Amino acid sequence: MKRLLALIKKEFLVLVRDWAGLGLIFIMPAMLVLVMTLIQDSSFKKLNETSLTVLFFDEDQDSLGMQVKQGFDSSGFLKVVTEIKGRPLNEQLLFDQVAKGNYQMGVVIRKGATDAIRARGQKLVQQTLNLGEETAGDSVAQAKIILYFDPAIKNSFKVTMRNALQNFTSQIEGGILFKALTDELSQYLPEPPKPITNPGGAISYEEIYATDQYNEIIPNSVQHNVPAWTIFAMFFIIIPLTGNIIKERETGLSTRLRMMPGNRFQALTAKVLIYTMVGLLQCLIMLQFGKYVLPLFDLPALIFGPEKIALGLMALATILAATGYSVLVGSVATTHDQAAVFGTVSVILLAAIGGIWVPVFMMPDLMQSASIISPLNWSLNGFYDILLRGGGLSEIAWEVSALLGFFIITLIAAVIISERKSST
Repeated sequence: MKRLLALIKKEFLVLVRDWAGLGLIFIMPAMLVLVMTLIQDSSFKKLNETSLTVLFFDEDQDSLGMQVKQGFDSSGFLKVVTEIKGRPLNEQLLFDQVAKGNYQMGVVIRKGATDAIRARGQKLVQQTLNLGEETAGDSVAQAKIILYFDPAIKNSFKVTMRNALQNFTSQIEGGILFKALTDELSQYLPEPPKPITNPGGAISYEEIYATDQYNEIIPNSVQHNVPAWTIFAMFFIIIPLTGNIIKERETGLSTRLRMMPGNRFQALTAKVLIYTMVGLLQCLIMLQFGKYVLPLFDLPALIFGPEKIALGLMALATILAATGYSVLVGSVATTHDQAAVFGTVSVILLAAIGGIWVPVFMMPDLMQSASIISPLNWSLNGFYDILLRGGGLSEIAWEVSALLGFFIITLIAAVIISERKSST
C-alpha cells in the first residue's frame, strides 16, 4: 500500500510541475467551449428568431386560401409575400422567383379548392343517406395545393415543410368539411342540427421538444456544446499521459519500477488513478464554466437536470475510457512525436465520426454507421440523454457499459504490449 501511495505521489508531482500540460488540460478546453459556443449560438438563435419568407398565391379566394394565409401570418416564423415590387403574384411569377433562388418556397392554392372540399362533404351525406346511385366516373375533384421549392434546397427541408403544411391544412379541411356536412344534413332532418364550425384562431403553432421527464431542459448552443467539447477535452488527456509514459521508458524509470519488489501493476494503477481524478476535476470545471461563466457572455446557462448521479457516472466512465486509450497509445508509441501525432489525430478523427464536430444525423449513411465505433459518440449520447432528454441511470446503461468495456480492453492490451516490449 505504501508503494502505491508513493507512486501516486510521484505521478502527482510530475503532473503539477508540468505547467504547460496543466494549461492544456484546464485552460484550453475552457477557451474552446467559449469560442465554439459563441460561434454556434447564432445558428441556434436563427432557428428560433429568423423568419422564412414564403411566396403565396391564392387562386382559390375562398375559405381554404384565406385560412392558410391567416395561419402562415400567425405562425411567427413564416413571412408571407403576396406581391413583389408592387406587382401581385401569379403562378408564373412565383415559379420564376423560386427557380432563381430568390425565395426558398412558394405555395399556390388552386382555384376551386374550397368548393372541392364542400362537394366532398355533400357527396358523403348523399351516399350515407342513399340518395344517389354510384355511377362510373362519378367522383369529386380534389382540392390542390402546389408547393414550389428552390432546386438548391435540402431534401430534409422539403420533407419537413411539406409534412408541416399537410398537418396544418388537414385541420382547415376538417373545419370546411364539417361545415359542409352540417349544411347538407340540415336539408334532410326535421330539426336543424347544431352547426359544426371551425372557429377562428383554432390553429396554432407550438414547438415541443421530445422530453417527458424534465421539461425545463431546452436545447440550445450551451446544452449541446458544453458536453461535446468537454468530452473532446477529456480525451485530450492523451497528450500529457502518453508523454509521461514515454519519458519514463526513455529514462529507464519504468524498468526500475518493474524491478522493485511488490505488485508490478501498481505503477499503472497509480497512473490511472491520478489521471482519472484530473479528468473528473476537468469535467467538473467545464460544467461549472458552462453554468456560471457562459451566461456572462450573454449565453444561456447550462442546466444539469435532476440526475446528478447519472451525470457523475457518465463523466467517470468517459475519463476511464480516455485514460485507457491514452495508456494503450503510450504503450504502442516509441517516441514523443509518434504519441503526439497519432494521439492527437486519432482523437480528432474519433471526435469527427462521433458527432462532436457535426451531428451524426447530418452525416452520410456510411459515416452514421461508422460513428458507432467511436467512444466519444457513446459518451456524447450518454451526456445528451442526461442533459437534453432528462434521462437517468437506466437510459445511460448501454453507454456506460460500452465505455467501461473499452477501458478494460484497452488497459489489457496496453499491459500485454508493455510486457512484450520489456521482454525483448
